[in-house]
Amino acid sequence: MGLLARLALIGALAGCFQPTELDGVLHCGEGGSCPEGFACGADGLCWRPGSEPIDASDAPLPAIDAAADAVAPDAFIPQCSNGIDDDCDGKIDRAGGDPGCSSNTDDDERGTKECDDGIDNDVDGYRDYVAPGCGTAIGDPQCDKADDDDEH
Repeated sequence: MGLLARLALIGALAGCFQPTELDGVLHCGEGGSCPEGFACGADGLCWRPGSEPIDASDAPLPAIDAAADAVAPDAFIPQCSNGIDDDCDGKIDRAGGDPGCSSNTDDDERGTKECDDGIDNDVDGYRDYVAPGCGTAIGDPQCDKADDDDEH
């Protein structure tokens, strides 16, 4: 058999080959979405029709993929649960007692007190309390802590 005939035979066989290594490996996306030709199974994984295991205990264990488990770079994390003192008041998130956080899903660490509201209430060129060592910002000298309610 000549080289051209061998290549044609290999091409024909490859056209019939349907790999199954992706069955049960890909997690279903939002709303149960899967790549074309796959369907979301009861186990939350993408399967080709007819290849899904009868019950989840038959499913292969997914490979550990730290990158897949990591938070996507464009994922939204609210200020009150991101582990950063976004308003420089010396308190980190709701868990750290930030007075501006009403819940973990709150996306604004600013509070309602004059020394934590993000406003220069006394119009002296400085706004709010700034914790020592929090960047290069200079806080209002009239504010001793974020809970103070008077910048004057």
